[in-house]
Amino acid sequence: MLDNNISPVCIALGYFDGVHLGHQKVIECAVQLSKKLECNCVVFSFDGNLKRLLGNNEGKFLYSTAERESLIESVGASSLFEKANKTFLSKGKRAFLNYLNKKFLVKGYVCGYDYRFGKGGKGDTNYLTEYARAHGQECIIVPPVSLDGETVSTTEIKNLLSTGNVEKAKLFLGKPYSITGMVKSGRKVGRDLGFPTVNIKPEKDRAQLKFGVYSGFARFGGKKYSAIINYGTRPTFCKGEAVVEAHLVDFSSNIYGEKITVFFEKFVREEKKFLNRAELIKQIKKDLETLKEI
Repeated sequence: MLDNNISPVCIALGYFDGVHLGHQKVIECAVQLSKKLECNCVVFSFDGNLKRLLGNNEGKFLYSTAERESLIESVGASSLFEKANKTFLSKGKRAFLNYLNKKFLVKGYVCGYDYRFGKGGKGDTNYLTEYARAHGQECIIVPPVSLDGETVSTTEIKNLLSTGNVEKAKLFLGKPYSITGMVKSGRKVGRDLGFPTVNIKPEKDRAQLKFGVYSGFARFGGKKYSAIINYGTRPTFCKGEAVVEAHLVDFSSNIYGEKITVFFEKFVREEKKFLNRAELIKQIKKDLETLKEI
């Protein structure tokens, strides 16, 4: 993450929830513009659940701020996250841009075609272009990115995840959907069954992924491990809260309190309640066979 008061800069503007193909295009254009203008490139966004603060009580995010920061850096830019609060979000469109120009020596802006800013979202790409021209700054508006005739959008990715279509979501995201979190101590049922798991509790405001079993992988300690992942409420053991349980192949270390990232590659089956241990063990072995298809 970039420190405050960096100058001069080219700024990529947006919330960048998901850092999907469209977002990546915006960031890549900003990186190219910064090279042309011989300045730093910074992605300016907001920390926290922006949609909920704007009054959308159903607002859910794809990735946390820390996850977005990591994804932005993987595209080649630094990031600066402003704390999203009602005071800051009450700034008018001109006040918002003036704020950026007080914080940075802005050389140029890059944003998506549907970018809105300022109180009530009254600032749009036309206003940004006019403001930039008046201040001798460059401005690039990036058109929508389409895949097989469909516009890549965060809303569509959320819809795909809610139906378990992680394979198509991967195409829109440019990488498998993932969840990063601290490994929590569980009931150790998986270990007792011979299939130890690492457990992550997703944030309550994270977009809903369809409950079920997925094949995928996990990254920990700089290594990649194939994994079979259950995302759901664990009905066999009468647990009510959603949790990520991943069995990592050839991995049995105790990593409670450590951070791990779990990637969802393919939906395998619906979550179900098993009648006994033998039935569950048989199904887990069957689920593990699907890893050979990845």
